[in-house]
Amino acid sequence: MDACPARALRVPAPVPPHRGLATGHGLAISAGALARGTGLWPPAWGGHPGRGRWPRAGAARRALPLFEPLWDAVLDHQNEARLRHADETSRRIQALREIRKSRRAWLWTSVSHNALLFHVHHSRSAEVAEKLFSGAAGPVYLVCDRYSAYKKLARLLPALVILCFCWAHARRDFLKCAAGRPQLAKWSDEWIDRIAEIYRLNAVRLGCLDAGGFPAAGFEAAQAELESAVAALFAEAERQLGTLSKTAAQ
Repeated sequence: MDACPARALRVPAPVPPHRGLATGHGLAISAGALARGTGLWPPAWGGHPGRGRWPRAGAARRALPLFEPLWDAVLDHQNEARLRHADETSRRIQALREIRKSRRAWLWTSVSHNALLFHVHHSRSAEVAEKLFSGAAGPVYLVCDRYSAYKKLARLLPALVILCFCWAHARRDFLKCAAGRPQLAKWSDEWIDRIAEIYRLNAVRLGCLDAGGFPAAGFEAAQAELESAVAALFAEAERQLGTLSKTAAQ
């Protein structure tokens, strides 16, 4: 058996095959050209084979401008959609320590029926939401939680952004209430059951779509039943709110 070589080795990886990503926006990305142009290729390891080391410093930062046209194209495509989903979650970005004290950032997400867009920003303010959703070509139904940035966005763009608060978040509030306030468990369970019925009726409605996603037999009846149940749910909510005093906690 041969001993491991005492001197350091340089082991270059083979050049990747030419696999281009062509888009309808005049953009084509070649894996090989992208890697060479940003210093990401060839990755080389110092020392013995198998002891990995990251590629050249700053390579990812140099690659970023090459993807900006693609990011803009995806956003333009999403701006044509009438229904989008939004969310944001905290992330730790090491590179932010070079320009500010905190590494904390926010990963914003925009989802349409056939596209997914991510945007990393150090802020969680409504200005970021405005960047992602203010370019909509027409009124957009934005499914989101009740975070204040989306509410402010709707106030800034009342004719463009229609908020649709997530049923899962509303249901979660009643679950927490039932667990944390036993005296309200029965009341919370009643609302959880109402929301479960909305889920069930929506599943029936979606089951009346054909393979292409278009309404088929039974869809109109299922849609009407779902709308009736939602209307009844909100009517009950308004009734219960009406029984509270003006000084009740929000």
